Amino acid sequence: MNRKEVRGGGSRRGNDTDMRRKEKENRKLQLELSQMRIELQMALDSKDSDIEQLRTLLQALSVQSMDSASLSSGPDEQDREQSIPCMVLDIE
Repeated sequence: MNRKEVRGGGSRRGNDTDMRRKEKENRKLQLELSQMRIELQMALDSKDSDIEQLRTLLQALSVQSMDSASLSSGPDEQDREQSIPCMVLDIE
């Protein structure tokens, strides 16, 4: 037997009150959890946006770096590579 059964009729009102209080607490916690999820989702969305902006910036800098490297080497660099004598070894 458990105590609630032993108390009899008077305990029903106590059980109802206790049940309402627990339901109210449950609703309060559910609402708080929902609000926290919304806040976390907003923070996550913001971080995703920041990451996307940084990727775009990194890509732009990478392209700019390639363009400047291409301009600095210019045709002279290519001409020098072609004018370097190649050595061929015959191995018999």
